[in-house]
Amino acid sequence: MDIQQELQTYIDQHDVHKLVALMVESLLIEKPSNPIQYIVDYLGKKYPDKLAGRTGAGEAKGEDAGKESDSDSDSDDDDDDIGDMAPPPPRTSVMRRGRRRTAVSAEAGVDPKLLRQKWEAEKKTYEKSDAEKDHIRTILKANIFLKNLDDDQTDVIVDSMFPKEYNDGDVIIKQGDPGEEFYVVDSGVPEVYVNKDGAEVKVLTYGEGDAFGELALMYNAPRAATVKANGAVKVWALDRLTFKVILMDTTMKKRNVYKGFLEQVDLLKSLSEYERLTIADSLVAETFPANHEIIRQYEAGDKFYIIEQGSVVCTQSPAPSEPAVEVMRLKAGQYFGEIA
Repeated sequence: MDIQQELQTYIDQHDVHKLVALMVESLLIEKPSNPIQYIVDYLGKKYPDKLAGRTGAGEAKGEDAGKESDSDSDSDDDDDDIGDMAPPPPRTSVMRRGRRRTAVSAEAGVDPKLLRQKWEAEKKTYEKSDAEKDHIRTILKANIFLKNLDDDQTDVIVDSMFPKEYNDGDVIIKQGDPGEEFYVVDSGVPEVYVNKDGAEVKVLTYGEGDAFGELALMYNAPRAATVKANGAVKVWALDRLTFKVILMDTTMKKRNVYKGFLEQVDLLKSLSEYERLTIADSLVAETFPANHEIIRQYEAGDKFYIIEQGSVVCTQSPAPSEPAVEVMRLKAGQYFGEIA
């Protein structure tokens, strides 16, 4: 079993898709000021039985250590634990001609090739005016999950979307139902409701240009909220199969391109396949015109760059007030910015 199959098996066994989708959609709906604490509290309320073992382990550890009564001591121990944690790695960029792409997991338990074959046999396109196509493209480019698709992939989604119209009070999606479609608001005001303690509470309002419904499709999870039409509403809908295939295609293409490329980077040759795939999924493509200054000496750095195409000239000056001189040239497969 290769590493990707092993990871997919783990995801399926532990229903990770559903867990992540419910958590992320709840986070985006509530928009808490402290998302980390919100996630901790959410998991504690949603899965109290799963966290019980962790609490018990902590109590057992305390008993073995001889029950500390001083709360300051406990606080100091926590501080020590935090101090031992490794700092987060710098963001990694790959320099190339092209667009950034977002990594998304494949359909759980389904071979991506078979899923694509099914899509090829069943796909449909719907006629639209040029103005409608441009309008949908503009909306897609603003969506965090879709804005980094290439032009061909965007065209497929635009051609595959179909119009749906709703009257005042109509339910567009219902909390708890399986996700079947992704929606882009053409006109009208859809409102988002969440069932809390048996009562429906309005938490969000969508308007023209907004998109919703992608998380349930991406993670094979039930809808985390209900969306109703407030007045007449028109949306453009995309079926689940097309949505999944296009995003999976993006992920697999990115992995195939970067996996071999990363194997040629000296700094990363010692990494395992899983570690290289993790980096491949995290890479963000950035393209720079000739003579563009990518980083500047003496400034803080938060990115690590790997050159995919082209070359980079490195200059250095002994002091900020002195002129810089060329010290080296880097080419494809080489890197810079790791020291900062």
